[in-house]
Amino acid sequence: MTDSARARQPCFHSKYAPLKEAERFVDASLQNKKPGTVLLLGPGENYITTVLAARYPWAAIYSIHPDGQFCKPGLDQATAWWPQAGLTLRNFLRRCLFNEQASAGVAVLEWEPVMATYPQMAAQIRNEVTKSLASAAADRATVTYWAASWLKNCLHFARRLRQATSLSQQSGGIILAAAGPGLNDCLPAIRRSRDQATVWALSSAVPALLTAGIRPDFVISTDPGYWSGVHLQSSRQQGLLVGLPPSAYAGTGLLDSGRPIVPLDTGLLFEKTVLQQLGITAVPAIAFGTAAGTALNLALTASTGPIAVCGLDFAAYQTRTHAKPYAFDNLHLEHASRLHPGQASLYGETIERYPEKAGSWRFSRAFSAYANELTIAPSDLGRVFRFSRSPVTSAGMASFPVCHFENLDWPENSPPESPEIKSVSGGADKVVGILDALGRQAGLAIDQALVSGKAFAFDDALVLKALGGAAVAAPLALAARGQLTSQTALQAREAIRQALEKWSEPCR
Repeated sequence: MTDSARARQPCFHSKYAPLKEAERFVDASLQNKKPGTVLLLGPGENYITTVLAARYPWAAIYSIHPDGQFCKPGLDQATAWWPQAGLTLRNFLRRCLFNEQASAGVAVLEWEPVMATYPQMAAQIRNEVTKSLASAAADRATVTYWAASWLKNCLHFARRLRQATSLSQQSGGIILAAAGPGLNDCLPAIRRSRDQATVWALSSAVPALLTAGIRPDFVISTDPGYWSGVHLQSSRQQGLLVGLPPSAYAGTGLLDSGRPIVPLDTGLLFEKTVLQQLGITAVPAIAFGTAAGTALNLALTASTGPIAVCGLDFAAYQTRTHAKPYAFDNLHLEHASRLHPGQASLYGETIERYPEKAGSWRFSRAFSAYANELTIAPSDLGRVFRFSRSPVTSAGMASFPVCHFENLDWPENSPPESPEIKSVSGGADKVVGILDALGRQAGLAIDQALVSGKAFAFDDALVLKALGGAAVAAPLALAARGQLTSQTALQAREAIRQALEKWSEPCR
């Protein structure tokens, strides 16, 4: 390289004391913070990483480079990303942020000399990091909030389930009905195609289908909240085939109704423990932020034919947030008064939940994020058809007006074979067995964290959160920093012991 070319080359670090420069940068950026995870944006050479590793030995440090020139041969792709790495930045960030190590805090450090040299890629990196941080934070909040409910629902499932069955593989098409306001537009077309395809529905969409004279063949429910029991009432009363994971709220009278349930396995530790205790096999399913994602994944697995998705709008139409009728239609009217009319309350809630507007449709960033979460394998793109007028698009899923529904070419819909129905002996003894197993796992996890000085694994942390609640927040964060003490571990053990005692008492 000539002297003139060397002079034109940008200088990203101090020529005289790059490590001292990196130390000053780290001190100014982190001050007294003790993050469990550090994202370095455009760190350039290895100076900042070296300082961080020495100052924060417990932290997981990840480097995101805007260009491959900073990546030497043999660079570990588990801790570094660059545009030519062969892995999308979103997937790399998911690996970095969606774990218990990040629960101790995430610090984002940006080395401006490098990022300023690559403004376009830097903007893309910042945008993806911002979205991934928000998504990971929401995911952690969801796990923390719902952990105890997931376990409670699983124990109810273990105690009450009497019959289980499975899904049959089919070659015909499936019509999947969600409960968005656009479902009502699709109902006439669904009714005309009823004999040509199998109809699946989310539990919240069942009342609208039944009112239109359409009896769904299969109903899916995945929500852990108590309101899910209200949505399932129509399915229970009509004796419909229901599929749900043990972690979902089943309400009363469904699991022991005398009709079989299709157990779903979304990969949650509690579900696997319950299924093992009951000795039954479940249908594998992928958990999404919305039940529609899980249902669509199941449909793509169960059938090789086309999938017509209706009512998946991710938006409100005027003041209608759902198809009609809907289980909670009268909620606003029941609490209405002269000073607080029901329609005014409904309008206010719609504006609050869907603040952005496009014509008569209203939408929000949160629901748009759900839409983008529904990724479809390239091999399946040609057989998923979403019928909706909603302005919210879904990544990888083409949308069509309802009038095109009639143009679908349905393959011959031969009736699938009826799967075997298995009797299940759920009961209090199963609940005790599950709690004993989880208690042992929690104890072993605490022992391991004390010895290893590392963060809890996701499944172990899930058990601790479900059993220990707020009492285990500090132990989890300290373990992620390698600072878990025997005293703090003892507090966690005591909280878990009390929880196990309380939850087991009705069964003994």
